[in-house]
Order: sequence, then structure tokens, then C-alpha cells
Amino acid sequence: MRVVYIGRFQPFHKGHLAVIKHLAKAGHDILLGIGSVQESRTLRNPFTGGERLNMIHLACEPYFNRIKYVCGLRDTNDDEKWYHLVMERFTPWEFDAIYTNNEHDRKIFEKHGIKMLGGELFERDKYEGTKIRELIAKGSREVKWKYMVPVKTVTYLEDIRAREIIKDAYRREVNESKE
Repeated sequence: MRVVYIGRFQPFHKGHLAVIKHLAKAGHDILLGIGSVQESRTLRNPFTGGERLNMIHLACEPYFNRIKYVCGLRDTNDDEKWYHLVMERFTPWEFDAIYTNNEHDRKIFEKHGIKMLGGELFERDKYEGTKIRELIAKGSREVKWKYMVPVKTVTYLEDIRAREIIKDAYRREVNESKE
């Protein structure tokens, strides 16, 4: 079965990797959609689409034989436009289902009769992007985040200076809110 898995991957963490492993072990071919690619250097989306692709590439090397396609997906802020964008990007791959733990997305695709997989949260309370970004921003005294992301992702995040990226995004948003 070919399964579309969409996420923002801000950053790519062990919960995301658990989904990839789960799909690969089930024998599924995986089509990845990197969401919100038009936005970067904000608190919600600090990393660029290219940086997130690099994280996925580094962390998922053992699963390359199962990952058949990766693409960026722009936000539309309109459910029908979002549905059509996803279908446009993935229909040529003749996918069988979409995997998501996002209830809003699930409803959009179910409304159109798309088979949905998911529901397993793979320790969502432990591996949650917002929490990980907050811990990264705290700096070197708070290394807990390093246990939440794959080892190669940790190295990559340190190489691109993720702490500074997130702190700069915070400063920009605080300054914009004062204006």
C-alpha cells in the first residue's frame, strides 16, 4: 500500500521517525509531504523546507527503500484548497491512504472518501515539536531535547545553529507584537 504522511517536521523528531518505522514495517511505500513550506524563521515554523528535508534525509536513511517521494506543501488556509493541493501533489503516485494524527486534516480527507490511517500518537506527549523547540531555545544547559530527536538530527540542528534560529524568531515576533 502507498501511504501519504504529511507533517511540518519542526523539527523532525523521534515521534515522526516512529511513524516512518511503523509504516515501513507494515510494508507500506511512503510518500512524504512537508507542510508549511512557505513559512520559516517563525516560532511555529523556524526551519526552512530545505532544512527539514535534510533532517528527514539524515534520520530516515535506513528507510530510503520505503520512502518513494517527498514534496513540499504550502498552507492554503482553506480546507478545500488544501485537499486539492494534496491531491494534485500525490495523485500521480496513486496512493491508497493518508496517515495523520491531525484531527482537522483527517476530517478534510474523510469528507472526500480518502482512506485514513493513524491514531497512534507514538508518545505525542513526549515528542511534541513545540516543546522540543522551547527546549532547544533554552540552550546548552537544557540537553533534554537531544533525547527527543534522532542523533543525526541533533548534529544537524547544532550545525545550523537551531538555538539561534529559534531565539531570533522569538525576538522578531516579540518586536512585531510591540509595533
